[in-house]
Amino acid sequence: MYTDFTKFDYEKLNVANYEELEKRDKEYYKNILLNWFQSNLNDIVDRRWNIDDIGAIQETSDFIKLIKESEFSYSIAGYTSAIALIGIASEDLCRYFSNLANHNFDNLSQFDRVNKLYELNLFNEEIKNNFHQIRKIRNDCLHYNENFKSKDKNILEEDALTVINILKSIYSSLFLNNISDADTSFSYNEIIEQLSKEVAYQSNLGDTLSQDEITLKLRNAFASFTGIDLSISKSEKYIERISIFIIKEIDLQIEPNEMTLFDTIQNNTLIIDLTSEDIEKINNKNITENMHIISTVYSNTNELGMTAEWKFKQWNVI
Repeated sequence: MYTDFTKFDYEKLNVANYEELEKRDKEYYKNILLNWFQSNLNDIVDRRWNIDDIGAIQETSDFIKLIKESEFSYSIAGYTSAIALIGIASEDLCRYFSNLANHNFDNLSQFDRVNKLYELNLFNEEIKNNFHQIRKIRNDCLHYNENFKSKDKNILEEDALTVINILKSIYSSLFLNNISDADTSFSYNEIIEQLSKEVAYQSNLGDTLSQDEITLKLRNAFASFTGIDLSISKSEKYIERISIFIIKEIDLQIEPNEMTLFDTIQNNTLIIDLTSEDIEKINNKNITENMHIISTVYSNTNELGMTAEWKFKQWNVI
């Protein structure tokens, strides 16, 4: 039996001024979702940790949206959705790669398209076989045949994870260029920009969720490029620095207001969250960019052991 009674039909029962009652019902349903999420949170995170990371790849197209959405679906146990999305993404990736290689195989089936690209030596046998493995699992799913219907939840979970990781492996093999040490700073800055855009616009399901997730991803990216873990201490530890800084930027148009400093001793950059007292000092003393200051700054490390928000303890122009 399929039951579908989520909403109370106040209009049908001619209930007057039902807006507040509907608002009450929605709040109740929010609590249902929150309780479900909390009770399943460990499993959701564990499933997300099952998915392979492949680093940063410059070449992208619309198939990335589908990969992200399939990862999200798998994480919340939407295995059939994840398989279907990866099947579509796999075809789109294959068409995209064909067009980059100056071959228009859009009218071919995925079976023929993959084989044709392999015959042209545009990828190796392993990639060919991986494309076909995704195609077979996807076909079972979309045709919804008896073989697919008979699969239990554990098998579906394995299939979903398999096709996600295989397609990410194909994508990485086709497009990933090794990033040299000389390119690390440039690549790292690009990653910061991309993650910030995802948080700001939230245009695709599976995009970076918040500033906290940016911090997590940047720490992992930096370690991937340099082998250095930016976690400098145990979590929630108080950190102080005293140095001579150059004011590189004062930004009072965003929340929170920020000042970007270049540390002339440690040769790196800090972003300071400004208090109302700091802003008053900037205005009263006509403090501008490129001035030198001597300052004590402090931060409490976050749960990852990384410095998160930096603030002034004291500072003066020199």
